[in-house]
Parts: sequence; C-alpha cells; structure tokens
Amino acid sequence: MKNPKFLHYTYYHCSKSQSPKCKQRAIEVKEMERQIDAYLSLIQISPRFKDWALRYLHEIYNDDATATKAVRESQQRAYNDCVKRLENLVKLKTSPENMDDSLLSDMEYGKQRSQLVKEKAQLEQLLANSGHDAEKWLEFSAKTLEFACNARAWFEKGDLKVKKEILSAIGSNLVLKDKKLLLEARIPFLLIEKSLLGTRHGDMPFEPNKFVAPQGKRELLCSLSPTMRGSVDDVRTYKDSVKQIPDYGKIPKYSALVRGIYRWVWQNEKDRTELESILNPILNLFSDYQKEAA
Repeated sequence: MKNPKFLHYTYYHCSKSQSPKCKQRAIEVKEMERQIDAYLSLIQISPRFKDWALRYLHEIYNDDATATKAVRESQQRAYNDCVKRLENLVKLKTSPENMDDSLLSDMEYGKQRSQLVKEKAQLEQLLANSGHDAEKWLEFSAKTLEFACNARAWFEKGDLKVKKEILSAIGSNLVLKDKKLLLEARIPFLLIEKSLLGTRHGDMPFEPNKFVAPQGKRELLCSLSPTMRGSVDDVRTYKDSVKQIPDYGKIPKYSALVRGIYRWVWQNEKDRTELESILNPILNLFSDYQKEAA
C-alpha cells in the first residue's frame, strides 16, 4: 500500500470502579465532547445578559449591606456589653467587700467568667466575619456567571486538561450508559438551565441533579418551540438590535435566577468552596490568555 494513512481514535470507557463486570461500551472522544458542548450550550448566557446580571447582583449586595450594617451594629453592642460584664465580674471578685468570697465564690466566679469568655470569643468571630462573607458571595456569584458566559468557548479552545476541569465544574458522579454521558449537574447551572429553557426536556444526554429530577438519572435536552427559542436566544446569543433585547429586570424569572444563584452561594458553603476550587484555575487561565492577546 502506497502512502498509507493512519487514523487515530481516542475512546473513553467505564472505569468499572463500582461495577467490575460493567458491560457499557466505550465512547469516542469526539462524540463525548459533542455531548458536553451540547450541555454547555444549555447554560450559555450572552455577555449582555451577564453584564445585566452583574449589575443586579450588586443591587442585591447593596440591599444586603444595609441589613448587614444593622446586624453588625447589634453585634458590636452585644460585644461591648459582654466586655463590660466581664470587667464588672473581675471588679466584683477582687473588691475588698469580697475578701471572704461572700459576694462571689471562686467556683461561681470561674463559672461566670468561662461563660463570658466563650460568649466574647463567639462575638469576636461574628464581628470578624461580618461584611466579608457578603463580599465573597458576590464575588463567587459573579464567577459563576462568567463561567456560564464563556465555558463553551473555553471548552472548544482548551486542551484536554481544561476540558476535564470544565466538565468537573458543571457536574459530578459521571456515568457512561449506552454511549451517553450522564452526570449530576451542580445547582447554579441547573438554575440557569431551568430559567433559560423551562421544564421541557427531550434527548440531551445529561442528568439533572436530584434537586430537580428526584426520579433519578435521565437524559436531558430542551426541544424548544420557535417562540420559546426566540426568548432564550435573547439571553444566549449576541443580538445587534436593541429592540430585540428585553429589559431583563422586568422579567421575573431572570431576576429570580440571579437571586437564586446568590442564595445558593451563601447557603451552601461546602459546595461553593468545592466549585470555587475548580472554577478559579479555569478563570485565571483564560484571564491570562486575554491579557496576552491584548
């Protein structure tokens, strides 16, 4: 054979870590990437929508900041009162009138002091965290929106390592079944998907989290009607005509989406920390790319 042409194919298969006798067939890497890209398209938001969402996030943050200020002032008053009670306790114990422990015994002093010291430490911790947590929630919510806006393009341009990290970011508990990839999507991306697509599902090979689909793993893809698709495209794609862009703030499901992401961030510290550890390297990497391109 003259000038033979060698073709190289890469396949993924079940690791058989849970079921050594698993008989699921392997899937070619291009097909797997096609499936992942299809899911990323479901959570993709346009830069215009992202910019609006970021502005709305700051409105939420500012409202929280007002409430946080009142809470902090209350905590500061409680701390000052605790310190004052601790000082008075020491004065009483060491006062000349208490030389014979008639006013305050060593046992009672030790008990009250221990309680006040514990209360003081707790209040100090609250004061130290007050205000800073809200800033973290705002920052991470913004990172989530940034990822949703750019993940599909990053997946297309990225190397194998980047593709794996993006897949890890969108979900966990990967399962290969009938050459289709199933996973449990993380809640922030489920919220985006649900907001943009509604609840109509067809043949997308990705499993929604049990938070949305308690019936278990199933394939997932929205088959949109032309009228619904037009509405979604306003959020998803780049539109040049201002007339085609809705006022997102007047559409309840979009403001609810942003509030939902922010609420999930502050209510789920463990899950947020895990997702943030995955997102940060991806965001930093492509931030460096953009700086180099500039």
